[in-house]
Amino acid sequence: MNDLKKFRQEIDEIDNELIVLFEKRMKIAKRVAEYKKDNNMPIYDESRENEIIKKNVEKLDDKSLSNELEIFYKMIFKISKDIQKKEIDDGK
Repeated sequence: MNDLKKFRQEIDEIDNELIVLFEKRMKIAKRVAEYKKDNNMPIYDESRENEIIKKNVEKLDDKSLSNELEIFYKMIFKISKDIQKKEIDDGK
């Protein structure tokens, strides 16, 4: 049980780092929304999303996690697009 407690502690530490990075990424997503609105650009850019996924899957040491990383990024993209849409809609 000691090992499990240690593993959970490590996960908690990683989660704390993820929270900071998540907030930072979403803050930038809001700035991207402002830029896209000012330049009449669509929120969704499929080629950009595919490029990000491909680039980051290639960085994986454990390629068996490729599908999971793709799912992870797709979730991030959805949240980011939702935030951008809200920013653009609220700014009208």
